[in-house]
Amino acid sequence: MSSTKFLAIYLAAMVPTYIYRWIFVAGAIADASTGGNNASAMGSTATILLAISYAAMIYVSYKRGLTNDRKFLVAFPVAGAVFDIFLGFIPFIPTLFNILAIIFGVMKGNNEAK
Repeated sequence: MSSTKFLAIYLAAMVPTYIYRWIFVAGAIADASTGGNNASAMGSTATILLAISYAAMIYVSYKRGLTNDRKFLVAFPVAGAVFDIFLGFIPFIPTLFNILAIIFGVMKGNNEAK
């Protein structure tokens, strides 16, 4: 997989992860202000959407890691997913892992044409 294709797919999957959380938080605030109880349903929906996005990032990182001889590349979105889905109260760690995945994913490997 080329670095351009990797970057485009990774960003297309990564950017919505921030939007899902904003939608969940805004919905939970609106739900709390009206006395409703739909926040848990929105939280489940946000988690499912996050899992789908991270699955795409994991797959594309795996394929790119095979191409540029950096098989460890898949570890970054996996760690980001763990922190984003299970430890959502630590907001900047998934961003850090995503940035590292982009940096190492765009770099050319030893077995790629220069």
